[in-house]
Amino acid sequence: MKNNIQSGFLKKAAILIPLYILFSINQIFSQCAVTPDFEISEQYCDSIVFNNKSTPMGLVDSVKWIFGDGNSIVQTIAPFDTTHLYTYPDTFDVKLVIWDNTLCTDTATKTLIIENPIVGFWADTVCFGSQTHLHDTSKYNIASWLWKYDDGGTDNIKNPTHLFNSAGTHDVKLIVTNDLGCVDSTNHDILVGGFPVADFNITFGCPSDTTFFSDISVSNADSIINWSWDLGSGLNPSLSPDTFNIYPTGAYNITLEVENNYGCIDDTTRQITIESPVAGFWADTSCFGFETHLYDTSTYNKYPIESWLWELDGGTTYSVQYPAHLYSVPGIDTVKLIVTNSIGCTDSIENPVVVDTLPVADFSFSIGCVGLETCFFDESKPNADSIILWFWNFGDGGTSTEQNPCHVFYYTGDFEIKLIVVNSNGCPSAFKIDTLTVNDSPLPVFTADAICFNDSTVFKNETDTSGIGINFWEWNLFRSMGMDIW
Repeated sequence: MKNNIQSGFLKKAAILIPLYILFSINQIFSQCAVTPDFEISEQYCDSIVFNNKSTPMGLVDSVKWIFGDGNSIVQTIAPFDTTHLYTYPDTFDVKLVIWDNTLCTDTATKTLIIENPIVGFWADTVCFGSQTHLHDTSKYNIASWLWKYDDGGTDNIKNPTHLFNSAGTHDVKLIVTNDLGCVDSTNHDILVGGFPVADFNITFGCPSDTTFFSDISVSNADSIINWSWDLGSGLNPSLSPDTFNIYPTGAYNITLEVENNYGCIDDTTRQITIESPVAGFWADTSCFGFETHLYDTSTYNKYPIESWLWELDGGTTYSVQYPAHLYSVPGIDTVKLIVTNSIGCTDSIENPVVVDTLPVADFSFSIGCVGLETCFFDESKPNADSIILWFWNFGDGGTSTEQNPCHVFYYTGDFEIKLIVVNSNGCPSAFKIDTLTVNDSPLPVFTADAICFNDSTVFKNETDTSGIGINFWEWNLFRSMGMDIW
């Protein structure tokens, strides 16, 4: 302070101004013609009004206002009033320096306390579905709060919680008012973290092979930072998104838990079944010369069988489920079946297949005569335990299923006799065909000479033997009354 003081005294007074303004007045009694003084308005929320009250006003030549925040202004025109906007709250020493018309200078100082509110807040980052906690950090006698959310919601408490209806960035505005009615506001972007979506791919292994698991989760953030796998024995943290394990046959629950950089966690569980198919088949009774039919009986639990490979008869292969094969020779063949399911696991089985030898039909018969029974005698070879069926066709429309039938032919001629037999393995023979000639029976004719009693009589055989041989003759002599003589 510069002034021309030759004599006088310093008088100090402390005055408390309503609305939180404190100031002190330094009055200097000197030889200056003007006594500096000023008043401060009570409008503290915006610009402050400073009124020059120096006396006598008419002797004031110029003034300089020093606001205490680094700003000042010089005025040379009455009434030397001014305004000033403080940009931050604090305690300021405000000075009014005056020069009178003799250029004598004097200064008045008052203390000004600016308590405009300074708004501020922060919020924790939460995952969608959780309450966001908002924390007010505003200063200077805050009396009320108004929170405005971009989803239309509001709150009027100091530290509210809010449930946002979507993940992402949300605009939040806080308006605070202090006890003087001064207002400040600010906007912040608040992040509501989206949950990751846990998911993984499986490359299935067969029993005792390696099964691979690869993460395909969606982060819904910058990145996924933690993975935890439960491969059937408990959850284990891992720095790797991929893993593997070896399983015996069975069903297992696999769980993947992922955490993104917002701290949001999701998990998913999938059941896997580790299995191979179980190969099996049977073949029908096979007779040489007939197709052998193979019937797949393989089973599976979850993954269907998609391919079949049959190996038989010295290198022949089939890739259908139910093949039929014609063997070139009878005997026993080892047939192998390999089945593969939809995830590439296989199983195989080998079974013997018997191709039975066919029976051989054969027969003989007695001489055939018209009107007399002709008998047939089975002489077939079973090539098995036994013959169980016979089918005879006598060529005249007559048939029989007896082993050794007899049949009457009612006219002469050549007849084609057929026989098929079936052995105990169910195999039929080929036809045995033979020709039977059926002849007329011979007609006996004889003559006798006329004789006298007690004379010898000659009987002469005159039977026609042309075309047929007579193997046997039998003579019978009867009395007139029908009695045998010899």
